Amino acid sequence: MLDGDMLNARKTFYDLLKTATNDDHIIMACYWLYIILKRISRDTEALQILEHVKPNMQTHVSQEYYYNLQLFKGELTPDDIQAKSDEKGHLGIVTYGYGLANAYLFNGDYNKYMETLKQILETNAWSGFGYISAEVDAYNLGCKI
Repeated sequence: MLDGDMLNARKTFYDLLKTATNDDHIIMACYWLYIILKRISRDTEALQILEHVKPNMQTHVSQEYYYNLQLFKGELTPDDIQAKSDEKGHLGIVTYGYGLANAYLFNGDYNKYMETLKQILETNAWSGFGYISAEVDAYNLGCKI
């Protein structure tokens, strides 16, 4: 996904979804699939991915992705995600923030998208997937945030 090969990334995360052995795998696959599908304008397919997200899923390592999926479904608000992010410090800002940034992007709020990417990149959590993804987004946009 980060190198722009969305179709192969899509296939890879569908493969993960098909072979998922627990809720964490399902959540991780759905999170990245949703983002990929929205970015390649497959909105109907993206909505179908959200059907895999159920109440009370067991999240041992993917809690932030789970909450972001609930945001994408409209079950949580950006304010809910921001509050959860604030509780977790820099890593929360990175993980929750990248999902939130994408929600803003998908809803057409480019200014909030850019503002959220900036918040992510101002942390020192450079090893998080959200940070790396935000860095790639900023680079692809030609921005120095």
